[in-house]
Amino acid sequence: MHVLALETSHPVGSVVLRRADGAIARATLSERGGQARALTPAIGRLLGELGLTPRDLGLVVVGLGPGGYTGLRLGLATAKTLAVVLRIPILGVTSTAVLAASPGVPAGPVLASVEATQDFVYGQSFDKRPDGTLVAGGDPFIEPAEVAAGRVAPGTAVVGSGARLLAARGVVVAPGSEELMPRADELLTLGLSRHARGEVDDERALLPLYLRPSEAERLWERRQAAAAANDIGRVDGA
Repeated sequence: MHVLALETSHPVGSVVLRRADGAIARATLSERGGQARALTPAIGRLLGELGLTPRDLGLVVVGLGPGGYTGLRLGLATAKTLAVVLRIPILGVTSTAVLAASPGVPAGPVLASVEATQDFVYGQSFDKRPDGTLVAGGDPFIEPAEVAAGRVAPGTAVVGSGARLLAARGVVVAPGSEELMPRADELLTLGLSRHARGEVDDERALLPLYLRPSEAERLWERRQAAAAANDIGRVDGA
């Protein structure tokens, strides 16, 4: 089975294509170039490198976030389109799990963290087994960095861009941990593990994990609230 994995939750995204015989092709989606322009050409280039066509794909795996609004929408929309048009299964994996699965992260308790806006941290806790298996310690969360720092037990490996904010609040962080980003390689591995267990997702139910509304969504909500207030005012004044 030929498998495509798309990880677009961070400014620098990645794509991995694994051919059935184990051959791998990879592409990095540059922050400078913009993922929106780079993703589809990258997929086409990887298919060409491995001598495949889109119709040869048997599974698509996609990172669900948390992460940037535009990148997540792009990756998930692309993966869903492939799944529907090609009639192949789709699997979504949280990008916090992808972070925790990174080869440099030791076995034991792990907090995968992503820096959010306004001094907030996205995060999710895991127990990483010696064989690399991940057991989630709860759902992804978003909290002020000060609050998130309080939940980090001694001996926890803190990884991801949120580690910088947590280190500033006294959490012990290994050097370079804040530079770790979710990669399509680990996304592919986690997706294949789910597939081996017979799991499959409904593309209609898969949603990007923002954990916080985008600025556009917040603006829309404020406008809706203002409109509702005006309506109430008109009714009261009638």
